[in-house]
Amino acid sequence: PIPAPPAKVDLKAFFLVASWSYIAPESKERFMAKRRKIISAKEKAKVALAAVKDQKTARELSTQFKIHVTQVGAWKKKLIEAAPEIFERDYKGSREQEFQQRESALFEEIGRLKMELEWVKKKAAAFD
Repeated sequence: PIPAPPAKVDLKAFFLVASWSYIAPESKERFMAKRRKIISAKEKAKVALAAVKDQKTARELSTQFKIHVTQVGAWKKKLIEAAPEIFERDYKGSREQEFQQRESALFEEIGRLKMELEWVKKKAAAFD
C-alpha cells in the first residue's frame, strides 16, 4: 500500500509522511486533543427536569443526552436547591429591582446637581 518513493527524495521524510497518510482516522483522533462539549443552560434545565420526573434512570438520561451520569445528578440537585429561590424572586425581585433602579437614578441626579453647584460657585467667585 505504500507507494515507491521518487528517485531523489529523502527516504526518511517520505516514509514519515507516507505513514501518516495511511494511519486510520480513528487512531489519528487519539493523537488530537478532545474539545469539551459546551452545554447551554437550556439543555441543562431540560436534563434536570427529566431527572426530577424520575421516569428514567440517570444512566438512561446520560445516554440520551450524551453526558456523564454524575452531571445528571448534579444538575438535578442544583435544580431542587434553587427552585424555592426562583419563586421568591418573582415577587420580591421585581420590587427590589425597581427600587434599586430608582435609587441609582436619584444618586445620579444628586451627583449632577452637586457638580452644577460647584461650577456656579466657581463662576460666582470670579465676579467678586
